[in-house]
Amino acid sequence: MQLYGEPSTPLSFLLTELPATGALLVFLPLLARVRSNKGAMLIVYAVLILSSASLPVLSSLRSRGLISGGAWFSLVGAATYLAYVPVSAALLDRMAGALHFGGTATFCIQATDAVGYTGSIMVLVGLHLFHVPPEKLLTFADGFVAVAGPMCALSLAGAAVHFGRASQC
Repeated sequence: MQLYGEPSTPLSFLLTELPATGALLVFLPLLARVRSNKGAMLIVYAVLILSSASLPVLSSLRSRGLISGGAWFSLVGAATYLAYVPVSAALLDRMAGALHFGGTATFCIQATDAVGYTGSIMVLVGLHLFHVPPEKLLTFADGFVAVAGPMCALSLAGAAVHFGRASQC
């Protein structure tokens, strides 16, 4: 947390988790109310696309001094956590229903989780290979999200179009 200009205390770290928790506590119950599997699947894709597209915007706001490092850390955490297990599980469950997939979403959830961990490891390898010193971590993060955010958003948009057309609901 000190890297982001915030005090490094358990309370300060806890406060960074509140946006992600709040977003999930609002989004998942609302999503459960959507009866159409295809409709719910497309809503989740929209949330994932917006989350991905927000990453470079948030870094730009922080680098221009429009939001604090702590706010940036919290909001980037919320945006990336939305793509993690709770929302991806809902997406894959609704995809199975919309595509009339014979089985459960469990394997897809595990494969998605493995890809997520691979991404985390790639970031760590990148830090090591490019010899990024601690004082340059934010610069590295800005460059990473400037590329990864739009790439993820475009990939998700393509998937939404493909699976939206493929669904039988």
